[in-house]
Amino acid sequence: MPSRISHGVITAGVTAWRFRVESSLFHGAEPDENRKDIEMGKLDSWSGRIWFTPTPDWSMQFSYGHLVNPEAIEPGNLQRLTASISHNRSWEDGNWASSLIWGRNHERHGNSNAYLFESTANFLDKNYLYTRMELVDKQGLLAENIFGRPGLDELHPTSNGFELGDRFEQSFRVGAFTFGECATS
Repeated sequence: MPSRISHGVITAGVTAWRFRVESSLFHGAEPDENRKDIEMGKLDSWSGRIWFTPTPDWSMQFSYGHLVNPEAIEPGNLQRLTASISHNRSWEDGNWASSLIWGRNHERHGNSNAYLFESTANFLDKNYLYTRMELVDKQGLLAENIFGRPGLDELHPTSNGFELGDRFEQSFRVGAFTFGECATS
């Protein structure tokens, strides 16, 4: 199901053979920046997920979620789709686990996609090789950022909240990758 920071969640699931079906009701809006209080709201959003695990080493899932007004500065509902395939191969002194993940947000201004591949190999009980590669579609990269650097576009305050600048909705594909190794003693 779409990942959320939310108070007040009801979840149910059923497992039959190699399939599992899950569903949740929750409050769709993100909490404000005051994280010391509990912000309850009506259960206005929902999600569902279907899992298929053909073997103990393979799992696949597809999920869909409908979130009502999740972002305070950007009004509107969000539909989120995700799909993933994960594999784990064990051997005597380690294992190799990998996941390929896709997600799509459908919002008022269009679709944005995210792709992720993660893999970690553990060998000789204490040595690890890992990688994480991702591509994401991002909007609002032309706005002023958290480091105080001015952007090429900005949000304009209005009496009803904020108005987006002309270039704010331009989308960019951003990629990142990490490769590494570590050994524990």
